[in-house]
Amino acid sequence: MADIDSVLTKWKEFGLSPDYTPIAELLQYVKNTPNPHKHRHKDIAAIQGSIRTSGYKVPPLLWKNPRTGLVEVVIGCGRIQGAAEEGLEGLPTYRDDSMSEAQVKALRLADNRVKDLSNVYDDGLIVDILKDLKFADIDLDYLKYDQYSHLLVEDLAASDPLFSEIAPGYEEQVNGPKAAPMPQAVQPGSQEPNLHPPLPPVKELANENAPRELDGVPKWHGRPNLAYPTDNEYGIPTLSLKYMADNVPKPIVKWGELSRNDKRPRTLHFWVEDEKFEGLLKNPNAPLMGGAIALVEPNFSLHPDDPLAVVLWYTYWKRWLARYWQSKGAKIIVDLWVPGKYSEINLMGVPQGWRAYGIRGNTENLKYVEVMYLDACERADTDELIYLVYGGGQEAQRLCEEYKDSGWIWIPERMQIVSNPNLAGMDGLENKVAYDDFKGIKR
Repeated sequence: MADIDSVLTKWKEFGLSPDYTPIAELLQYVKNTPNPHKHRHKDIAAIQGSIRTSGYKVPPLLWKNPRTGLVEVVIGCGRIQGAAEEGLEGLPTYRDDSMSEAQVKALRLADNRVKDLSNVYDDGLIVDILKDLKFADIDLDYLKYDQYSHLLVEDLAASDPLFSEIAPGYEEQVNGPKAAPMPQAVQPGSQEPNLHPPLPPVKELANENAPRELDGVPKWHGRPNLAYPTDNEYGIPTLSLKYMADNVPKPIVKWGELSRNDKRPRTLHFWVEDEKFEGLLKNPNAPLMGGAIALVEPNFSLHPDDPLAVVLWYTYWKRWLARYWQSKGAKIIVDLWVPGKYSEINLMGVPQGWRAYGIRGNTENLKYVEVMYLDACERADTDELIYLVYGGGQEAQRLCEEYKDSGWIWIPERMQIVSNPNLAGMDGLENKVAYDDFKGIKR
């Protein structure tokens, strides 16, 4: 590794003047600097946290203004202030007096602006890094990554009593052992009590070769980890009653309809083309970063002539995604929109007592929507459900109005709302195109 002398030599080759500057002198240079970026207290506190955690690594760039004769800071005003607050007596700095005043102003603007323009982050990678640092002796509170905190717990639903029945020891295996009981008094000559008996294994899935890693979202040929407790022979994950949806928060939007920067709490559904959500198998955290607190399971397209293997495959993945979202604290609505011959398979992994369901309205066969409601009532052991019906036109609306006391909720498709002023706001979203303007748009 190059020593500090060789680094300083390289700086000089590029026309930079390395130096060590007392902090009091640097603070004066900050006062000399017309910096468009106004650092708030929390900005300085974050810089302090970085210095405290990793030390001071990036020297400020200084420049002497030939017009005023004053030394200014080109890049690093916030770093200097953070270092001063942290109690540092001086900093390594470098200086470049070869730049024109226009170049300095342009660089100062670019340094402050580029990070604002490049505000797209890989949430999955951030979560992976935070998990890696979870047990390191490093304080990251200053970074204010609170929006990721629920993703760092392996499985919030693991304490569901249902799982202690079908997979004894699962909660301790994924979230760590519970606090050990206080040691019992040991009488002379008696055997010391075993405070940490071995945990029973999680119930094995049908596929003996399936991986059993439970750290984060491990990959298996590019796909997430498979090991969730199951109550069926095919290993389709069993949902947690603890995170069953108990209401349908508005707005109710389809996947991709709102920007991820829009953090409004919402209900998210996936009654869209399959290719729009197939990427969720590799990045299941994506819907959780945009404000979704209730999610309808993804609806993989199935046809009556699909082979059983395909039906099981899609049922597995829709339920796996739902179970993963539950593990991070999201509430789930079970999707019922499948061909009738596969309705029994579609309910694998849905525990008895489940009361939250959703289905697409079918204008050609609303009777099927009623039949699936009866199936849901049988699974729920009650006729008081959340039964979300999406689309289907006026007939579906009329049917939901008739059964609203039994929990039927009708949500029109977005195009229906835009084209009919009487439906405005039913999904909780504002119309961006006025009805009169919409009438003039050629389809």
